[in-house]
Amino acid sequence: MHYIMQIPLRLLLVGIGLSLSACSTIQQKRLFHPTHHGETNGLAKWKKDGQVIGYCRVAKNPRNVWLMLHGNLGQAADRTYAMPLFSPADSVFVMEYPGFGQRPGTPSRTSLDSAAAWAAARSLVAGERRS
Repeated sequence: MHYIMQIPLRLLLVGIGLSLSACSTIQQKRLFHPTHHGETNGLAKWKKDGQVIGYCRVAKNPRNVWLMLHGNLGQAADRTYAMPLFSPADSVFVMEYPGFGQRPGTPSRTSLDSAAAWAAARSLVAGERRS
């Protein structure tokens, strides 16, 4: 009798494990909605180590430097509607999420490294300021 009780318990645990795995997959698909066209829409490609990490508008000797995160739908190159909100004297960097647009990778909360993107933007602007 004890053995018979273990079988439903094992099936229940396997069912719970499969349900949690399915929920995680569904959440990932419902959370991120990337697009993948190659248009820049007038923005410059922003690259780090030869790979596109976003798009930008770099001003010569910028007054301000902005890092914009575009949300979970579409891709960075489609955020040109935000450019008029910034002064023409500002440099604006729109970071692309991994797995969105032309950036390789898989989107997730952990793959989004805004600190590294900010360092890359500052480095690019520092190079602009030297010229």
